[in-house]
Amino acid sequence: MIVVTGATSNTGRAVALNLLEAGAQIRVVGRSLDRLQPFVSRGAEAFVAEPTDKEAMLRAFQGAEAAYVMLQPGFIADSENFPAYQQAVIDAIVPALVQNGVRNIVALSGWGANYEHASGPLAGLRLLENRLQAESSLRVLVLRPGWFMENAIPLISAINNTGNASSQLRGNLRLPMIATSDIGAVAASSLLKPMKEGFEAREVQGPDELTLTEAADIIGQVTGVQGASYVQASPIDVKAEMLGAGFSDHMAEAFVIMSDDLNAERIIMLQPLEERIITRTGFETFVRHTLEIQ
Repeated sequence: MIVVTGATSNTGRAVALNLLEAGAQIRVVGRSLDRLQPFVSRGAEAFVAEPTDKEAMLRAFQGAEAAYVMLQPGFIADSENFPAYQQAVIDAIVPALVQNGVRNIVALSGWGANYEHASGPLAGLRLLENRLQAESSLRVLVLRPGWFMENAIPLISAINNTGNASSQLRGNLRLPMIATSDIGAVAASSLLKPMKEGFEAREVQGPDELTLTEAADIIGQVTGVQGASYVQASPIDVKAEMLGAGFSDHMAEAFVIMSDDLNAERIIMLQPLEERIITRTGFETFVRHTLEIQ
C-alpha cells in the first residue's frame, strides 16, 4: 500500500495517476470524497481527512509501506497565521508515519527550502524537511522542484487576452521551470523503487531555465499575439491587487516577501546541474497544453 496525501493537488494527482497506471495499490487522502472519486473509479482507496487531524492521519497511514507527503494546501488566502497551519500539518503527518512504521517517504519540498530565512508559504518546507530528517527510522527522498510552470497560467491568460502580462518578479530573472505533472511522475517512480537508507534531498527542474520576458515571447508565439510583453509590477501594486482579491494582509505580505527573495536571488538552486533531476516537459509544451485545456 502506498498512501498519497494531497491527492487532489496538482502534484498529488500526478503521483496517484502514475501509481495507478503502474498497477500499484494506493490510498488517496484528501478533504473531499467527491474530488477523490476519479481515483476510486480506477481502483484506489479513498480516505477523507483534514491534513491537521492527528487521529485521522494515524488511520490514513495504517498498513502502508510507502507514502507521498506534502504541505497541502500550498496557501490559504485569508489565513492570518499560515506558518502555524503548516506546523499543524507537520505535527499530524510525521508522527503518523513513524507510529505506523511507514519507512519509505517521498516528500514535496521546493527550492525555497534552500534559503534558511525563507518566509511565507516557503517557511514550512524547511520545517517539514528538518522534521523528516530527524526521524532515523524513515527512508526519505525530498524533492525540491524549482519554479512551477503553473505559476505562469495567469501570464498565459493575460497575454492571450491583452498581449501583456506582469508580476512582481524581474523580467530578466532566470527561473528553473518545471511542470507539476513531471514532479508527480518523478515522485511516483521513486516510490516504486527500493529507497536508500537515511535522508536525501534532490533538486528537480524541467529542461528550460527562462526569464519571464523570454516566457512572454514564447506565449506570444504560441497564441499568435504580436508584440507580447512582460512588465515587472511594483510590490505595492501586487499587494493591493491581492488584498482586493480577498487575501489577508498576512498572506499578501508573505507573497510579496517571497517574490523579493526570488528577485534578490536569495532563493536559488544549489546543486550542480548534473546532480539535479531533469524532467522532460518544456515551457512551450506546457503553454500549448494549458491553452488546449482552457
